[in-house]
Amino acid sequence: LLAELAEFRIVEPARSPVEGAAERARRLAPDSSQVVRAFGDWHFRSNRPEQAIETFRRAVALNPSLAPHVPQAPAEAEEVAETR
Repeated sequence: LLAELAEFRIVEPARSPVEGAAERARRLAPDSSQVVRAFGDWHFRSNRPEQAIETFRRAVALNPSLAPHVPQAPAEAEEVAETR
């Protein structure tokens, strides 16, 4: 039975230390624009541009002065990626 269950087990990728730290920061300060922006950066670097843009927009909603410093649309995110 265990051998049969092992065939159907779902293996989740191990969480990186960065992901764990980001999750802890988000739990401790969910309304911090700095934490939200850092999470957006993490999404962006993890090749999740749509999630990054959504997260960046939330950061800007929390702190409008961030607007010039974060991409606001997928095309902008791609431009930023090309310059990195």
